[in-house]
Amino acid sequence: MGKIAEWYMLSPPAVRSLVLAVLVMVVRIQAQTEGDTGYDYQDAYDDEFDDDAILGLEPTFDVPIVNVTVVAGQMALLPCSIDYLGKYKVTWVDHRFIPLSYEDRRVIDDPRFSIVRPYIKEWNLQIRDVTWEDQGQYRCTVNTDPVKSKIVMLHVKVPAQIIDELSSNDVTVQEGDTVVLTCNVTGVPKPEVTWYRRPHHSDIAERQRIQEPMGEIIIISNVSRYCDDIYECVADNGVPPAISRQMRVTVEFPPEIQMTNSRIGQVRGKETILECRITAFPLAVNIWEKDNQRVTSSSRHRIDAYDEGEHTITLSLRIHDISGDDYGKYTCVAANLHGRDQEHMWLYEVTKNSRTTTTPRVIYVGAHTPYPPYTHQNKPKKPKKPGVDENNSGPVIGGQVTGAASTHYYTLLQRLTLACLSLLLSQCV
Repeated sequence: MGKIAEWYMLSPPAVRSLVLAVLVMVVRIQAQTEGDTGYDYQDAYDDEFDDDAILGLEPTFDVPIVNVTVVAGQMALLPCSIDYLGKYKVTWVDHRFIPLSYEDRRVIDDPRFSIVRPYIKEWNLQIRDVTWEDQGQYRCTVNTDPVKSKIVMLHVKVPAQIIDELSSNDVTVQEGDTVVLTCNVTGVPKPEVTWYRRPHHSDIAERQRIQEPMGEIIIISNVSRYCDDIYECVADNGVPPAISRQMRVTVEFPPEIQMTNSRIGQVRGKETILECRITAFPLAVNIWEKDNQRVTSSSRHRIDAYDEGEHTITLSLRIHDISGDDYGKYTCVAANLHGRDQEHMWLYEVTKNSRTTTTPRVIYVGAHTPYPPYTHQNKPKKPKKPGVDENNSGPVIGGQVTGAASTHYYTLLQRLTLACLSLLLSQCV
């Protein structure tokens, strides 16, 4: 019998089919010659005279071990192909050794499991909506003695997920504090976490990667107002899609005031504007004072605040029809829960004719002609070297200056005389 089985196994499929057909025919002819006894010889043939059993063939699997990898939420198909099953039965058990099926029927109370048989020798186990808990070792078994099994390893990948309950939300801190941001992630395989920073006041979705070792926790020590931004963690394990979470860090700090200038002048009846720039968070009290008294909006005073962004405003004081009482020291004051700051500005008066001219006092002595006033045109020139005429009209002869030089010395003499007389008269007055 062993040699027949060996020959049968090595024969081409067409030969094996022919041998089986002949055996079936022989059995049926024998059954007909025995007469009708009420016994179902076809069932007897199926149960006791199985073709594979007659030839001494035992069930075999195509491959002993198979690895199947799917993503959570998808469908998994665990293959099991058996040759020469004969009268034996097929059963699937899971990684906890719980029976899942018997032949082509499901025996577990879970509608996600089913047997799929596209071909007669296929006994595939199908699992819909796979979860991570389904991962493990499954066995396709045949009730031979001893039992034969095929092992199918199911690997389940889980996309990265962020656990909200264990991750940070938006946080508000004071300047100088330490901020700890947490992004607790899970997934199979283990995700990698990358941190980014994005300005909160920018509409452009540009972000800058934080060049620190990747991890689920980022620590910002001695936080300042310049750390006031949006921080984003991105978790990725190679199983799409990657997931991210944003955390807004708000930093509170005391006010700071900047003045464009400390003095401003204006004439009476006109209008002027005083401005100061305040940076603080939160923006609480922002006022103008004059002589330690708060200035409020009125018919002649108007206060406006202009938002400059990044926790900054410009506080302006417009004064109409300036009067004498409006001149003096003005103070810009800003305060919040974390501190107070103030800066001063002086408003001074400017006259319309700030420059004045006076007429010099002229004294006439006797019948002399008044000395002409000193101007740029008639100011004295530097004396020339001896022997040279000022107007280049000729040399000096015998110490006497001829031409225009004589006129120059005469003018000097007049000025000296007039000065002496003025000095004498002034002593008398």
